Amino acid sequence: MKKAVVFGAGKIAKGFIGQLLYLSDFEITFVDVYEPMVNLLNERKKYHVHVLGAPELDSEVNNFIAYTFENDKEIYEALSQADAAFVSVGGNHLPQVGQSIAQILNKYGVPERELTIVACENWKDAGYTLQKAIESNLTEERKALFQKYIGVSEAVMMRTATQPDSKEAKDHPEDVWVQNFWYLPIDGSRVKGSFPKIKDVELLDNFGNFLIQKMYTNNTSNAVIAYTGYLLGYKLVAEAA
Repeated sequence: MKKAVVFGAGKIAKGFIGQLLYLSDFEITFVDVYEPMVNLLNERKKYHVHVLGAPELDSEVNNFIAYTFENDKEIYEALSQADAAFVSVGGNHLPQVGQSIAQILNKYGVPERELTIVACENWKDAGYTLQKAIESNLTEERKALFQKYIGVSEAVMMRTATQPDSKEAKDHPEDVWVQNFWYLPIDGSRVKGSFPKIKDVELLDNFGNFLIQKMYTNNTSNAVIAYTGYLLGYKLVAEAA
C-alpha cells in the first residue's frame, strides 16, 4: 500500500489532502503540534469528511495514525517509507515546521531515496519558504543529501472548510465540513523522481504564477463578497453571495 505523511491535522490537512489520499488507497501519517487532536484521532481511528451540498461524496477516513513532533523516531520512519509528503499548517507556521523537519533529519539522517514534500498553503512562495526553513537548519552534510534526494514543491489550495454548528463541533471535533471542490494542482517542476497517482491531483510543469493568480481571483472575490455581506449584516458567505 502507498504511504504518505501529512504535517498538519487541521481542516484542510484532514478535509482535503487526507480525503484525497484516503480515496487513493494511501496509509496516512498525520503530524500535528496539537496533542488533543492527535490523541482524539488515534482514539477514534476515523473521522468524517462532510462535503457541503453533496453528502454522497462524504468520506469516512480511516487507515491513519497521528503523532506529535515528540514522536520524532516514528515520524522519521514514516518519512523514510513515504511515497509523498504534504505540509498544511498555515503559511505563518511554515518556518517552525521546516525547523522541526530539519531537526528530525539531523538526528536520524536524510533518507537516501527520492521524495517530494508539497507545501499546501494559501501563501506566496510557500514551497520556497518551507525549503529555506528546512535547509537553513540542516548540517552541511545533511543539507547536501537533502538537496540530492528531497524535492520541495507547492500546491494551489482552492477547497475551503467551514465551522459546523456547536453541537456537531462538540460531538465530533475530529470531523471536517468542506466545499465540494476537488482539483489540487502541484508544481511538477520541483518534484523529485516519480510522484504517486493521487485522485484529482495534477502536476503542472508550467506552474508559474498560478498561486498568485488564484489569490487575486478566488481569494479576492471571496473577500469582496464577505466584506460586502458583513456591511449588510449577513453572517454567512453563502447568504452574502
